[in-house]
Amino acid sequence: MAEQITTIDQLKQQFAQYPQIGTLIKQIGDYLDQIDKINIEGGGKDDDIAKQYHETIDPGMTHLRDLLAMLKTLVDQVGYTGSDVMGLFDRVEDEAKDLANSWQSDAT
Repeated sequence: MAEQITTIDQLKQQFAQYPQIGTLIKQIGDYLDQIDKINIEGGGKDDDIAKQYHETIDPGMTHLRDLLAMLKTLVDQVGYTGSDVMGLFDRVEDEAKDLANSWQSDAT
């Protein structure tokens, strides 16, 4: 498989998408809240069928919420780390320009 070379500008564009991903994860969480409410209301409370329903559905919802929380944490961490890396790249680029300018000054 051929390797892909990624420029700093491309990396910046990719890391800039992480807030959007975070927003989508929040929307999914809101949908889960709605689904959970429907499950609670629709599944009933006081009879054997309601008990069976909730024994089946509730653990799945818990796992889904846990998965969503882990995904949010991962996206948040990568986004923050990406911002840190982009700041580092910007500083290195500025220092490289300063060095190049000082070398040109010394050469003349």
